Amino acid sequence: MFTVGSFYCRFQSKESFLITLQRLQTFRSQAKLAEVIRRHGSGNSNVDDLVEDMVSLLVSHFRENVGMMRASLQRTKEGMWQVIKASGDRHRTEFANAMVPLLPLPEATARMRALFAFQALAGVLVHAVLNNPGPLDLEHESLIPELNRLLKSYLFPGSRH
Repeated sequence: MFTVGSFYCRFQSKESFLITLQRLQTFRSQAKLAEVIRRHGSGNSNVDDLVEDMVSLLVSHFRENVGMMRASLQRTKEGMWQVIKASGDRHRTEFANAMVPLLPLPEATARMRALFAFQALAGVLVHAVLNNPGPLDLEHESLIPELNRLLKSYLFPGSRH
């Protein structure tokens, strides 16, 4: 526990504290993303496994950092979302780069599908953090399976996921 004086000796403001938390969280998230991409970059991956790993990674990331994510989202006008946004952009790009070769589509179509699938995934998670609309909140046991089904059915229309 810190006193107010001790806190402000370490951080200029609550915002600088939040940015420090964002950077630490982003560093951990990027390390986990690198591991997922490494596992799927060897050419022996498939859509199902990559989707499941990315959904699990993002859901666990949001669950573990829900307070920091909410605080960041609520302060977008002050520019407090930029660190998280940049991290999300890296995740989206890495996901698309890994997914494109796995989809039996022309490259441009596959890239757009992969990018949009990630956008849908991130949108559901952001909405859950900010509004918790239900029927599946961030902690619901069915969230991961339903997000997997959502992404797989979009990336492979007509498949039975």
